[in-house]
Amino acid sequence: MNTREVNSARLAKALAGCPNLDRPSKARDNLWTVLWSTICTRHSVSVAPFGSTSAVTVTDEHASAELIAAVEWLGGNEATARSLSPSVLLAKLRSVGTQGDHGSARAARADELHGLTGVSPGDALRWVELDDGWCER
Repeated sequence: MNTREVNSARLAKALAGCPNLDRPSKARDNLWTVLWSTICTRHSVSVAPFGSTSAVTVTDEHASAELIAAVEWLGGNEATARSLSPSVLLAKLRSVGTQGDHGSARAARADELHGLTGVSPGDALRWVELDDGWCER
């Protein structure tokens, strides 16, 4: 088995072992731990949020956003999650965690744009190195 197959099986087993996602339990704590270890980013990757054509760099600093987004999706889609095959479940939760509305790519994009003012929605931005000598006035 490759790593993806092992992670898929671990995640499916943890979900199956947690009969109630709404109540605190050791099984739910285990599910969170398995989610963290299977779907969360550990290295720098480029991810395009749903609805965007441009990728953003996501690092392990954004893993908590991925975990929370995945847990929120599970809470609202429990029946669907339980019906998915292990590999599809892993892919879905990773996708929700990285590309979804509350996922890491949106968090990373918000970090990039933090403090940026005076730009109207839809206006293009151009990122340059400070030492490129380029300046628009």
